[in-house]
Amino acid sequence: MLSLLLLLQTPSRLPPPAAYDATLATALMQINTAALCPPDELRTWACSRCNSSLFPGGSELEVLEAGGRENHTMSLLALVGTCRTLGLTVVAIRGTVDDVVRDWLLDFEAWQTPFEPSAEFAGAKVHSGFDLAWKKLRRGLGDALARAKLREPTWPVAITGHSLGGGIAALAAAELLVGGGAPLLYYTMGEPRVGNPAFSAAHGRAFAAAGGDAAHRIVNRRDIVPHLPPREGLAALSYRHIATEVWLAPNGSTVACDGSGEDPGCSDSVPLWEWSPADHVSYYGLDAGACAATAMRGGPREVERGEWEE
Repeated sequence: MLSLLLLLQTPSRLPPPAAYDATLATALMQINTAALCPPDELRTWACSRCNSSLFPGGSELEVLEAGGRENHTMSLLALVGTCRTLGLTVVAIRGTVDDVVRDWLLDFEAWQTPFEPSAEFAGAKVHSGFDLAWKKLRRGLGDALARAKLREPTWPVAITGHSLGGGIAALAAAELLVGGGAPLLYYTMGEPRVGNPAFSAAHGRAFAAAGGDAAHRIVNRRDIVPHLPPREGLAALSYRHIATEVWLAPNGSTVACDGSGEDPGCSDSVPLWEWSPADHVSYYGLDAGACAATAMRGGPREVERGEWEE
């Protein structure tokens, strides 16, 4: 396979952050919600949440399942495809499926393990569950991304994920960035804390060195998941968010968060008693709950290229 270290590249600040685009974020969230649907429907892009304009017929889309069709280890799944509507190569890592217990167990395996894809990440540690999940997806995702890049070698790569998928996406982006290559766009929704302060700082340096967009870590209102695992704790289990947060605040505004990853004026300002599971499954008005097999068609509106390009 072509190594991940050969494939990619790409902070900026907000008001909302330069290059943050709500329509692009909505389109990527549509892909994240579709990723929760049955894999057989995803392969032909025929699920109830599959926006037909994004991957028509599934002909330029690969659906990756860790462990193979007969062994759905940890129910891990990623989509890698050429999205001609957006002009992007898209990598979407599936979030937690509510009725798959193994995913939730992974979410709460919060002890840390070293994560050092390059010297720049010396001392970095990450959530062991996310690290294990990424290792199971890594090879297949790298191969699929290489094939997609052969179709459109100059297109930027957009990496996205919701919930658990956002945590795994943070690790994938780190490995892609340290290898250099094409610009990388990063849009995650409801991403939990992934690693220690050394990981957070190294992740930010990797994006700055790549010289492109910021990493956009989007938080919806009072979503409970970005508050987990807790920020404070034993030194060996210290967690800190990566930057840069884009907070879709309860008053309807998009708040310009600072580059610390833990801006006290953004979602960190929400008190514990107001944390909301409901806000975790309703990003951009889209349903991110479990998706059952269905014969229904339709889903979210189509997104045209001109709607998001500047």
